[in-house]
This record gives sequence, C-alpha cells and structure tokens, in this order.
Amino acid sequence: MSVVLGIINKNFAVMASDSLTYTGYRTDNNNVITRYAEPLPPRPKIFSNDKIGIIGGICGIMDFDGKGAVEKITDILNENSHHNHIDIIRHKLIQEIYRKLLAEPVVNISKLLEITLISKEDNNFELYYYRFIPVDNNRIDIIQRDYRSTKELKNEDKFIFITIGSGWKPAFTHLQKQIPKKPDKDYFLKVSEESINESIKNCDCHPYAVPNSPSCGGKPNVIFFNHV
Repeated sequence: MSVVLGIINKNFAVMASDSLTYTGYRTDNNNVITRYAEPLPPRPKIFSNDKIGIIGGICGIMDFDGKGAVEKITDILNENSHHNHIDIIRHKLIQEIYRKLLAEPVVNISKLLEITLISKEDNNFELYYYRFIPVDNNRIDIIQRDYRSTKELKNEDKFIFITIGSGWKPAFTHLQKQIPKKPDKDYFLKVSEESINESIKNCDCHPYAVPNSPSCGGKPNVIFFNHV
C-alpha cells in the first residue's frame, strides 16, 4: 500500500514516493484477517547508492529480516558494492530479497513486495520493475514486470516513467498531463512531488487496515539522479 514513481531520460532520473507505512496484517488459515495493518511512523520507501549508481523504491511489506525493508535493501547493496558490474549487483539484490522474504517466520502475513530500480549502465539509465508475489508459505514468485532503457530514446526531450503501488493511477495520470516537451531538473522534481500528492489525495483505502485508513499518505520524498 503505497505509491512510488520513477522517471528516466537521457540526462537524469527521479525516484519519488509517499511516506505512509503500515505494519503487516495477519490472517488465519481461511484468509480471515486476525490482525489489521496498523500505521507506523513515516519511513523511507526510496533509496540510493551513489557508489554503485542505483536508486530505487518499494511498495508492500515494509519490514523483513528484522529491519525496515529499505534499510535491509541498503545493507544488501553495500555488501555487494565490490562487484564490478551492475547486472551482478542487481541479480544478487533480487535473489537475496527473495531469500529473506521466504525465510520470514510469520505464517499468513503478506509478503508482497514491489520494487523498481534505476541504474546507470554505460551512458544510459536502465529501469527495472519486479514483483515478489507470495503463493503460499513455501513459495514466492519473482516476476520481472518491466524493463526500459534510455537507449530507446532518440532525443533528449523524451522520457520514460513508471508508477507502482496501490496508488499508482492518480500519479500516472498527473505525470501524463504535466510532463513538458523539454523537461529540466527543477520541473521534474516539482512534477514528481505533485504526482505523489495526487495519489495521496485520491488513493483508495487500505484493504487490510482498520476501515477508512488511506493506502497512501504523509509527504512526498524525492531522489534526483544524473550522469555527473
């Protein structure tokens, strides 16, 4: 329950999110909720590692392996920063997230995780989107839902963007309407914040929290990333 957006063009990338987080919910063996998700203090859903050259954002489960999800992902990236190719680091990150999610000891808790990653590769930005979907207590499917690259873009005024999470649609709609023909850094930062705020204002309710709890909230967080 969140909204995260990523934008890439020839010169820069942006990652943004809301900041409202919840605990996981629990169900019994008949999928009846036994504990609703509860709000947590605001915490980051986006992250960056300048040494590796990667930024990212997550939606879904906010804690695993005894830490906040972003904190754990940051640890995994740091542990693998010695590898000399971004493909290796990304593969190890995805496999380690899978291993940690599968090892979570709590039965019948949502382990759904969505993650979007933007990395610098040669002279391009590469955008990846993965979903970790729990099938049962012993299996999680990893699905790569999207891959885009600025290699597709012929002109510097073109862009690629993605919005994920339960609040994806208002942000997507706002981005489609607002992104200019010739974007610059300040405008994209402004539009990214506006798009997250649109999802905060127009999101659905969290389906597994106390009734009428919003699925998105807090304030927008934004990371800017360029080739320099």
